[in-house]
Amino acid sequence: MKSTPLLLFLALALSGCISPPQMPRRQVATPFKESDFKAFVGLGTSTIEGQAFLLTQGGDVKYAAGKKVSLLPVTAYTTEMWEMAGAGVVPIKDYNVEQFFRSVISDGFGNFSFENIPAGEWYVECAHFWNYIGGVTGRNLRSKVVVKPGEKLKIILH
Repeated sequence: MKSTPLLLFLALALSGCISPPQMPRRQVATPFKESDFKAFVGLGTSTIEGQAFLLTQGGDVKYAAGKKVSLLPVTAYTTEMWEMAGAGVVPIKDYNVEQFFRSVISDGFGNFSFENIPAGEWYVECAHFWNYIGGVTGRNLRSKVVVKPGEKLKIILH
């Protein structure tokens, strides 16, 4: 009977060593065409700003404070990446595509802003996960938006 506390301690200690299941990976099948991204290069007159947060089951707000918010141009290539990620598959992408992504870090209340961007269709995303006593919870916050020339678009990622 004296070994029960020791076994319990070892079980708890080793449970922290278990890795979460790995998400499957797959190569993006759509060919990467740099010409598809030309409209998204350089400065523009548009702004996308917003706030990223989730509500807990108890109704508390969990702001995506200090999280990376990414902006990806909508093209055939990024659409396949977006759909793969939404289905729980990690896209293996052409390394050249990342030069066309933009990112900012949100403030303490999950607020973010992309200024002086070209008008067009964009994917906005933020990975918002946090630890709690039972493990890790949260999810990827994602939205597809269209911003017009000179427009200041306000969005909520939740």
